[in-house]
Amino acid sequence: MKCRLQKLLLCSFLLGCNSQQLRDPPTLWTADDAQGERRWEAVRWDTLWMRGGSDDTLLLYPSLLRANATGLFLYDRGTSRLLSFDDRGALRWAYGRAGAGPGEFAGVRDVRVGDSGRVLVYDADNQRITVLEEPGSLVSFVSIPHVPRGEHIVQMGGDSVAVFTFAGSKSIVILDTAGVVHRVSSLPWDAYQGLSPLVRQGLPVSSGLEWGYLFSVGNGWFRLTAGRESSAPYIEHTDFPTTLVSRDGRRTTVRLAERPPCSACSATLQNDTLFVHFGGRTEESNRIIDMYRWRTGEYLASYRLPMAANGVAIHEARHYVDFIDPFPHVLALVRQPFARTPPRSEPHGG
Repeated sequence: MKCRLQKLLLCSFLLGCNSQQLRDPPTLWTADDAQGERRWEAVRWDTLWMRGGSDDTLLLYPSLLRANATGLFLYDRGTSRLLSFDDRGALRWAYGRAGAGPGEFAGVRDVRVGDSGRVLVYDADNQRITVLEEPGSLVSFVSIPHVPRGEHIVQMGGDSVAVFTFAGSKSIVILDTAGVVHRVSSLPWDAYQGLSPLVRQGLPVSSGLEWGYLFSVGNGWFRLTAGRESSAPYIEHTDFPTTLVSRDGRRTTVRLAERPPCSACSATLQNDTLFVHFGGRTEESNRIIDMYRWRTGEYLASYRLPMAANGVAIHEARHYVDFIDPFPHVLALVRQPFARTPPRSEPHGG
């Protein structure tokens, strides 16, 4: 209580207490709920290919890395193009440009790739989902002006798509590829609807009929497969961030009181294993991959990436990594486990 009072007094001195209020978020899990300490697996990395650097003008601002058996897909925010690379790093095709017309993107928030090669691009500014198939051919536009603006989509099997929106009571809108809404729901946590969108930001994952949602600055994740909802904390506890609410006349502004580390910077669900690319605040920030058993939430083990990454996409042993050094790069690696030995335990982030 004393610490919170000090924060409020500091806020009053610096920003004006009549218009500022710190708002602490609810807690899903506490540090006491953590699943113990990390168990590290020793791995070595083989490099397949790398793109980017000062001489490579193809990549300006790579993001939203997605992988399947054919290779890597990413969206370049610098050129407003979706790029597809084969397993040797060669560009197979590119689609898109900036704009609001056919074949154009304005505010891409997410990309999802199915095993069949069908690609869904969620363009929030243009209020549509662009559906593509190999080799970069347009299948259709799914117009969704009736769906609240969101941050992510996820394929749920068949023709169903879930849009994760910023509307608290309608945060998950499930529709088909014709844009018809079939169901509206939210996460199975009562406090979720009252959270600021800044606090409840996260990442959806899917594999076949399995799907779920991971908090990217919170402390856990939800498995949302129909009829089998469950939740689990991360191996390293991360509090939900505190928000600062400012009021100036009729205008209300909400922002994070401080920039939080990501607890799920990116994630991949493969079969029954969830791979979480963890951020944190240690010297190994953004280098850790934590593994969980998807159906039970049980923590399995962790391993280290060779460098800090902005995002990671995983398909089987292949890891596609987006990093800056000092120019944007995309690196394709193969994870090679050493001979199996009992993994050693270390403190979080150690």
